[in-house]
Amino acid sequence: MKEYIEKIRTQCAKIKKPFVFNPEEDKDEELQTASILFITKKNNKEYLVDAFVMTSHFQYHMEIMDEAERLLIKKFPKLAGKDYLDFSEEQQEELDNLMDEIYENESVHVQEFITDELDENEDFIEMEVGLNREELTEAVLEKLVNDYNSKTLKLDDTALSFTEEFEEGE
Repeated sequence: MKEYIEKIRTQCAKIKKPFVFNPEEDKDEELQTASILFITKKNNKEYLVDAFVMTSHFQYHMEIMDEAERLLIKKFPKLAGKDYLDFSEEQQEELDNLMDEIYENESVHVQEFITDELDENEDFIEMEVGLNREELTEAVLEKLVNDYNSKTLKLDDTALSFTEEFEEGE
């Protein structure tokens, strides 16, 4: 792991940024999600952080989808563990209707969050972050990493809901 940390440190120095985009993940051109790698120090030990960052808007849509799937599985228990593509046309339609209903009821709210935990071998930190930003620009990601590493990260606890309609195919 030390070699990999050094590799990331070198890449960061080369581009003069505190993070690099994870080369194993596709870059989101719409800037709603980002998968980044950076180095942090905890308890006098350096760790590689593998972070998945999302906008609150993206998180909101994911929460609606998760809630609709939970309700659909309640109605069709045999769907547990199956992928959307395995659903029948009727079940996909029902899922879309449930998503619309959840959306209209405004029963889902999201707020900024961060979860970070050591992997099972305690070699690196897996992180998930939700930020109340329109886009995850490099400046936003740089501030996140710098604030996290300096322990000055402050999260907004405002509960958010979004009002735009779902587009076909979302």
